[in-house]
Amino acid sequence: MAKRIYFLTDNEKFYKEIEAEFEYFNGFAKSQKQKSIKSFHEAIKKQYPDKKILEISTKSENLGTQFSAFNLTLDGYSVECIFQSAKVFKDKNKEYSFKEILYEDKSLDSKNCIKEFLENHKTAKLSHFEYENKRYELEPKSSFYDFIYIQALMQSKDAEKLVEYDIFTDIEFNQKKQINCQARSCAIYVSLVKNKKVDYYMSSFENFKKIYNQKEPSLFD
Repeated sequence: MAKRIYFLTDNEKFYKEIEAEFEYFNGFAKSQKQKSIKSFHEAIKKQYPDKKILEISTKSENLGTQFSAFNLTLDGYSVECIFQSAKVFKDKNKEYSFKEILYEDKSLDSKNCIKEFLENHKTAKLSHFEYENKRYELEPKSSFYDFIYIQALMQSKDAEKLVEYDIFTDIEFNQKKQINCQARSCAIYVSLVKNKKVDYYMSSFENFKKIYNQKEPSLFD
């Protein structure tokens, strides 16, 4: 059995994070992941039988796979690539941008490049993000990730299909180990669209951060 968080869109709140317990099928094969997704969704259906659920990951069906951060693009680059390359680390008062830690071995993807850097710099910590010559702080948690993800959705001609769903999951997301989640980003986006708040909150990062000002952020503050 496993416990995972799912994200419910809400008319008064941007989203709700709710935990469900379900049978988890071990293994890296896509078929095993899809068994776990089915089990996860069945557990959610017991709580919300009338809600439509969509898995957002490369292990999902066509629509959910399309909106995986590895496939969803912003200005021609995947959200995952933008997020990883925006990381700036600090080690002994020196900052290292992604470009500075990019190794000559081009076979390394962004995650493995950073992993190798951290293995060689044991005291390095993530300091902030830099994207398009702007600095983004680590707090509020997940805000930078959600912001660029929703920007990418705004460029997608198929994003309107997400509004048909009420609940979003990501079978790869473990709330005990990770912070950012593409399912959360989708839930925020759908709530903004349904409440006609996209233009206001996405007009600037300062406005967007207001979403995280309280434990249960309200659309009507």
